[in-house]
Amino acid sequence: MKRFTRAMLSVATTVGVLGALGGACPSNQSTSPTALDHRYVGSLNLLFTQDLPPISESVTMEVQISRDGRMTFQNGTLQYDGEITQEDMRLRRSGTVVLAPTGSWFNNGGVDQFQVIENGIGEEQLQQWAFDGLTWQLTLDQTIPIAWNGGLAFELADAVMAGSVIEANAGLYRVRWTLALTPALD
Repeated sequence: MKRFTRAMLSVATTVGVLGALGGACPSNQSTSPTALDHRYVGSLNLLFTQDLPPISESVTMEVQISRDGRMTFQNGTLQYDGEITQEDMRLRRSGTVVLAPTGSWFNNGGVDQFQVIENGIGEEQLQQWAFDGLTWQLTLDQTIPIAWNGGLAFELADAVMAGSVIEANAGLYRVRWTLALTPALD
């Protein structure tokens, strides 16, 4: 029971880390875009997973990229809810994160990349109960604010081929961001 409780308190202290785990853009970048060869259309997908309690949720946002490298995203909302019950302990984790990504093209040493800021805000509810032999007693009820603004850097060539992926593992949970693009026909 102590290991279970310590693991869950660790979740509570690391929720805000998610945004910072992305591959922040390097400081030696050129942001003065030359025209891209094409406009691009596609999607940005976030997969959020965790083992304790089991959660696997995703959200996909459409994206359009102009020839000068400006990115326009559809907003998205990630909602998750997971619960696990053991013999004398029950844990529930639920949350909502509203994502309003922004981004632009940059050149990093001859490599075309896109800088994306997640702009995610929301909150998470963490609840824990202990069984006293007769009833479940609430032992933890915590609301945790969420702010994801760490920044992600995706490579254009990867995004067009099979999707440019950034993954982060924060111990108890994992995130996987995928930017998938195709050249627009115009």
